[in-house]
Amino acid sequence: MACCYYFFSAQSPELAEQFFDRLAGGAGLTKHDPVYLLRERLRTNSAGKAKLPLLEIVALFFKAWIAYRNGKQVKCLRWNNGGANPEKFPEI
Repeated sequence: MACCYYFFSAQSPELAEQFFDRLAGGAGLTKHDPVYLLRERLRTNSAGKAKLPLLEIVALFFKAWIAYRNGKQVKCLRWNNGGANPEKFPEI
């Protein structure tokens, strides 16, 4: 998380602060808010036995940040890094 905060705050310190405050607190988030979806994925990952690989967690942070920074709502937050049509790692 510290690494993500470093990269995000290099782009926008105020927005990065808001992003991580919302991620930590969870107040006022809607079901299509990228921060809410990231928060839920992290909670599910923490509670489950099978853990997401670190690379996938960072990719989800980046995807949530990109959507949040652009003011976009999302229906789901995932990174498809395998199969017939793998996604490239998200670039911030």
